[in-house]
Amino acid sequence: MRWQSKREWTRGTVSGLLDGLEREELIERRADANDRRARRVQLTDKGKRLAKTVVEQHGRWAASLFANLSADERKQLTALLGKVDGNLGSGA
Repeated sequence: MRWQSKREWTRGTVSGLLDGLEREELIERRADANDRRARRVQLTDKGKRLAKTVVEQHGRWAASLFANLSADERKQLTALLGKVDGNLGSGA
């Protein structure tokens, strides 16, 4: 999404988030084979299982939000949201 690209993330914010995920054993940090300054972040098996569960639950929740809309209403909503999305890049 475009709005995320405008959000400012500090090194401290990212490090803090990663520290918490690492403590919960959801990610692991590994040295980059080609760049000694860089670290690679990878989901652990536990992290992959959690991500799968969260994505599935979110999908069901999102589908439930639109369950009572007709096909025509969904098309109209899609068109309207497309217009709103177009405004996000224009600085409106």
